[in-house]
Amino acid sequence: LTADSASYRWQDGSMNAAGNVVLVSPDGRRLTTSTLRFDQPSNTISTDQHFTLDRGSEHLEGDGFRADPDFRNVAVSRPRGVAADTLLLPGQ
Repeated sequence: LTADSASYRWQDGSMNAAGNVVLVSPDGRRLTTSTLRFDQPSNTISTDQHFTLDRGSEHLEGDGFRADPDFRNVAVSRPRGVAADTLLLPGQ
């Protein structure tokens, strides 16, 4: 994770990052947004700002999301993009 600034709340393990946020996962996914929150008690990452998520030829963007850190359960506001080289997501 890189960002212009970040804060970590040691009391509950939560983190907020702001400004040019880039998160790269071990499997090569690249998430970019202007703000990102990690909420330890619920084990979720989220933003209410525009974001892009790329992995190989897959591209997802939207106006915000909430997900578990492994992106197995994801809720996206106004999703758009291409998944698995051929599937256009709504909004294309």
